[in-house]
Order: sequence, then C-alpha cells, then structure tokens
Amino acid sequence: MAQENSPDKEKRQGRTKKPEKPYVEQIDELLLVHNKNDPKDGLGVVCKADEKGNYQTVAPEEKNENSFLKFDKNSSILENFIKNFWSQLKEPTHFRLIRMTFNDYKQNKQALKDLAEGKKTDAVKEFLKRYEIVPKVNNQKNSQTKEEETTMARVKGAMMTRKRRKKILKRAKGYWGSKSTHYRVANQAVMKSLKYAYIGRKHKKRGFRRLWITRISAACKTCDINYSRFMNGLKKAGIDLNRKMLADLAVNDQAAFAALAEKAKAAL
Repeated sequence: MAQENSPDKEKRQGRTKKPEKPYVEQIDELLLVHNKNDPKDGLGVVCKADEKGNYQTVAPEEKNENSFLKFDKNSSILENFIKNFWSQLKEPTHFRLIRMTFNDYKQNKQALKDLAEGKKTDAVKEFLKRYEIVPKVNNQKNSQTKEEETTMARVKGAMMTRKRRKKILKRAKGYWGSKSTHYRVANQAVMKSLKYAYIGRKHKKRGFRRLWITRISAACKTCDINYSRFMNGLKKAGIDLNRKMLADLAVNDQAAFAALAEKAKAAL
C-alpha cells in the first residue's frame, strides 16, 4: 500500500531555496601625503588619524603595510579627515593628497617610488591624474572666477553704439510719439524722412523751373511773342541766359526784358 504524501512533506517539497547573494569584497582605501615643494621629504601613507585631523605617516613600503590606516569606501570618516586636514594647513597647495585602494597601491608601487624620489615621468603624471585629490577650496575659486567671466562680460562697442544712437535720436527730435524717444522706431522714421528729402530735392528743382517758365511766358505776352518763339530767337541771336535770370528780369526789369524780346524777334 502506497503511503500518502503528508501536507508537511508537500510544503517542504514546494519550497524554493533563496538565491545566495554574491560575495562582495570590501574595498579599503589608503590616503597618501606628498609635499610638492620638498620632494626629498618623501611620500607617506597615513597610519594614524584622530577626529581633530592630526595624523602620522609611514613610508609606503611592504614592511609597513600592516600599519597602513585603511578607510572603508562607504564611510564618511575619510571625507571628514580630508576637510580637517585642508582647514588646518596654512598653505594646502604645498601638499598633495592621494586617495587609492589597497589593490591599486600594490599595482602602482613603481609610480609611488618615482614620486617619492621627485621624478616627473609619464607614469607619475598619469598616476597623479587618476588618484590625486584636488582641494575643494580651489574648485570653488575656479567656479567663482568662471561665473565672474560669464556674468561680467566686456562691452567693446558701447561708446560708438551710444554715439550712433544719439545721432539718430537728435535727427528725430520733434517727431510724434515714440518716433522721437525709441531708437528702433526713430531709426525707421529717420530713414523714411531721408528718403522723402531726397525725392523732395528733385521735385524742388522741377517746381522752380515750372515757376520760371510761367513768369517768362507771362512777360512774353506783353511783348507780342510766345514763350517758345522767344527762347528760339534768343538762341539764334546768341544770347545765353538761363530761365532763372530771364524770370528775374521779367519781374524786376521789364524794360530790359522788352529789349531782349525785340532782339529775339529780329533773329527769327
């Protein structure tokens, strides 16, 4: 007789095992101090540090690896120590802080050795570019200078621009409304008025010529000759007078104009 499956056994069989979390290696970081002004002073790894920022260093050698002060990457103790370190130093730019993991320290021993000896090789430059800590004070100063450069831009053509605008507004003086106060509207009005002035100078010449011909024609009627015969007779007689002078004689000196009319009749 087959044994019946108990409900407890079914529950045990239906349970699934929880997946095991992958093992994550704890990454420890080291803090190295280097005096840039005195390379002979060497490179030191922080071995002791308190809350006030006081520290002690040892040479980055294999025999001193057990005394290295290792910081947890996720803790804020290292950040507090760096802030206190920069605040206590009078001239923090003379020192260089280097932050790296213990594994990176083992891989870059040669670069550390060259840096401690004061050598400026490509490997040292690449090493500093990757692991050096830049103080936040300098970053804030750089950001402030960049903001000042963007906000306080130099205006190069302000004087000539103001001079040009004052010239236009001076020409627009007396115009109605905003045409005499706002530069853009005033500029359009001035350009349009200059166009009308150019056309008006041409019309003025036409108008005066028409007036002179009218006066000469009226004076010719008193001398029994029309305007076209009078002008043709003067041309044949060799008398070269323009219409402005003839009109002036017709108004102010009628006797001289009558003498010119007689000579014109004789030349026809």
